[in-house]
Amino acid sequence: MSQVSIPAGQSLREVAERLGVSVDELQKHAGVSDAEAPQEVERRFEIPDGFFRVRDRDRRSTMAAVPSSHLQEGLNSVVALEMEYRRTLVSGSGVAATDEERDALAEARRAFERYEPASNALAIDLWQALTKSRSIPVRAEAFAGQGIAHALRNIIYGEPAQTCRKAALSAAKSAQMADPKRPEAHLAMGLALWVGGAREDAAAARDALERAAALGEGNAACWCWLAARLREDGEADTAHDAVAIALELAPNFALALERAALLALDAIDLDRAETLLRAAASALPTYANPTARLAALRSARGHSDESAALLDELLGDVEDEAYREHLGRLGGRADG
Repeated sequence: MSQVSIPAGQSLREVAERLGVSVDELQKHAGVSDAEAPQEVERRFEIPDGFFRVRDRDRRSTMAAVPSSHLQEGLNSVVALEMEYRRTLVSGSGVAATDEERDALAEARRAFERYEPASNALAIDLWQALTKSRSIPVRAEAFAGQGIAHALRNIIYGEPAQTCRKAALSAAKSAQMADPKRPEAHLAMGLALWVGGAREDAAAARDALERAAALGEGNAACWCWLAARLREDGEADTAHDAVAIALELAPNFALALERAALLALDAIDLDRAETLLRAAASALPTYANPTARLAALRSARGHSDESAALLDELLGDVEDEAYREHLGRLGGRADG
């Protein structure tokens, strides 16, 4: 069963028109005798599953926003998007987050921003519970967070793309449906499309990341990941500009410091790269990637003993075997 709300001051007819359904059919479930009369207080009622049928016109406009090559990612992605469409129609946009939901969102963000696999998984679980909220902003943030976190399982934690891509795309699509103006929804889509590195996805990923940065001018993560995408596309100058904006917004953002270091490595500015990697590692000790990259750089600069000691200490603290292997590769160990 799904729940429909008639807000105070609105009539059943207004709700039916907003949902695009028959007044007579909706009235059968509402228990309201006069479909024209505004309700004095909010009235909620249940409708059976399958009551709503997305009209072809709405379905086409919804799917048009998603590149056609990504509409075949599996039944789960399509079902998730349609469920979020219906849920958005039913609940309306005026439901505020509860105190408990605000606390849970903050806890999920704190876990995610440790940038380690276990806390990333915890954040995904916390956001999952919040995707069932009646509040559209809560659901939008939760789906966007999930999409980003699932994508980063591959992009920074080294999990196989096939284990992350569908979940990332599904959550990103639901976030865009819940709130198409939320920067993080487009960030999630850009990163989800990045997973797997398919050539045909590169342009769509970049478009989504550019949209995220345009909508989130003050969001350092959006600029950071746009810089990373521009670097992948071989556009060093614009990548430098984007990462500079990210660091202006958040000078101690470890991922932005790491992206700046990679650009310095590309330019063979090894002193600057090392300085930036050390700054990234210091800014967020729980994020291990900069230290692994620093070990590789120290080895390349002729300090193999120091590099080995740095990497041994780092890997000794990592419990996740797959991530440990990924860090080993970043650190220059062929066997991970």
